[in-house]
Amino acid sequence: MNRKELRELSKEMKRDLNAIVGYNIRLEREVRNLTREELAEITDLTTSHLGLIERGHRGATVVTLTKMSKVFQKPIDI
Repeated sequence: MNRKELRELSKEMKRDLNAIVGYNIRLEREVRNLTREELAEITDLTTSHLGLIERGHRGATVVTLTKMSKVFQKPIDI
């Protein structure tokens, strides 16, 4: 595999991971009957940024994931 192919694979894997993490965050939020606005306020994010994370368009930082794990009382796993 050449460098270009490896870069493209890496980007694809990142998109997939962002989508999975975002989907799981949304599920956890909905299970707890939290609105996006409520979770955004608790985690000190904007609602638009949280929406981007939930839809997989943005990755969540380690700080954000740590806040989410405390809110959801779940460990951060891969």
